[in-house]
Amino acid sequence: MRGVYEIAEWRNALNELREHIKGHTIDMEEDVFKILEHSYIRLNDENLQECLLYCTLFPEDYKIRRVSLIKYWIAVGLVEEMGTRQAELDRGHAILNKLEDVCLLERCENGKCVKMHDVIRDMAINISTKNSRFMVKAGRLLRDIPSEIKWSENLERVSLMDCQHQTWISVPNCPKLTTLFLQSGTGVYEVLNACFANMQGLKVLDWSYTNISFLPDSISDLVNLRALFLCHCEELNHVPSLAKLKGFEGVGSKWGCSGSST
Repeated sequence: MRGVYEIAEWRNALNELREHIKGHTIDMEEDVFKILEHSYIRLNDENLQECLLYCTLFPEDYKIRRVSLIKYWIAVGLVEEMGTRQAELDRGHAILNKLEDVCLLERCENGKCVKMHDVIRDMAINISTKNSRFMVKAGRLLRDIPSEIKWSENLERVSLMDCQHQTWISVPNCPKLTTLFLQSGTGVYEVLNACFANMQGLKVLDWSYTNISFLPDSISDLVNLRALFLCHCEELNHVPSLAKLKGFEGVGSKWGCSGSST
């Protein structure tokens, strides 16, 4: 409600909030979530809401570079195509400013990054995991990539950032998946070449800051992939052909490295 000065709008918002939490007084945590969820609903813009939910893919207290986040949004279509890349970046900054203005994101690192408060992130994860659209395991130090049974066909975004990946021996069936974050893991030592075979909708794949030594051959068939991030993959020595990727816009250096300010 920052920037709203009309008393009628404040009264209306109060009435909406009362209605929203009516009958939901089970405990303090749930009450807080309901209030925060009301702020999310009052964005009144599905695309703006999706941009906010995208931020849940990063670990708790993570400082997300604004430009990197916007580039993810562009790749998955949350920022519409415009005449120039600069226009798209400007549109992304405008979206971030709106989310900051309503205090759902906070600016940090002299404006270069944003972060999401822990409680807001928990609320957003609660929303994003409904209908199995998101799987967020970022920062949980998983030893292995989740087994196939954990990968729902409805998944659209998955984050396994900052995990201790040892093996990936499953072939998940996720035709709707558009974003897969694997960056900042301590290493993937066993990967099936076919692991991406059933992810034809994938648009963003980030495997930066890992010890991956080769990319699975099934990446060659990700015809919708637009951005592949491989920043600081010092052990990487094999990348299969990307000739089929007609909408592909760049690897690592062209798009810029993702991640925090560090």
